Amino acid sequence: MRDWLSHRARIEPNTPAIVLAESSDVYSFGNLDTLVDDLAGRLAGAGVESGMHVGAVLAPRIEYVCLVHAAMRLGVTLVPMGDGLTGRELGGRIETADVDAVVCDAETESTVVDAVDVGRADAAEGGSIEILLSVDDPANDAAASLSDVSPESFTPADWDLEDRQLLLFTSGTTGTPKA
Repeated sequence: MRDWLSHRARIEPNTPAIVLAESSDVYSFGNLDTLVDDLAGRLAGAGVESGMHVGAVLAPRIEYVCLVHAAMRLGVTLVPMGDGLTGRELGGRIETADVDAVVCDAETESTVVDAVDVGRADAAEGGSIEILLSVDDPANDAAASLSDVSPESFTPADWDLEDRQLLLFTSGTTGTPKA
C-alpha cells in the first residue's frame, strides 16, 4: 500500500488540500505532494532510512504536515512529541520510543538538545539520537538545517496493514505516559 497523498495528487493535483488559517495560504494536493517529496529526499540525504523511529517536536505548521507524509513515504515510524514538553519529558520519550532521529524547529531545538546526546550511543541520561534536524536555521551545532541537506533519491515505501506508521504516547492518567 502506497501513501494516499501521492494517489490524491495524481487524481486531483489542483484541488486544495490545506488552507492555513493565519495566512489563508492554500496548498493544493500537487503542491503538498511536491513539498513532501522534497522533504523525504532531504531526510534521506540526512541519513533517515526505512525502519527508523523519527521524533517530531514541532509546533503546528505546514512542515509538520509534510513530515507526517514524508515519514510514510520513507517507511519510518513517526513519533510525535509535544512542542511544550520539558527536556526531561522529551528525553524519556525519546529513550522509550527508541528514537533514531528528531525533527525540531527554532522554538523546540534547545529543549531537544538539552534532552538528548546527538550522535552518542553512550548517553548517561535521557535518550540518544543519531540525527537532529531543524526545519528552521539551527542555533546549535548539534542540529542541522533541513534546507542545507541535499535531497537524495529514494524508493517510496510499501506498507502492509500490520506495519506501524505512528508511535503515540498515552496521556499518562495512571502514571507516566506510555508509548
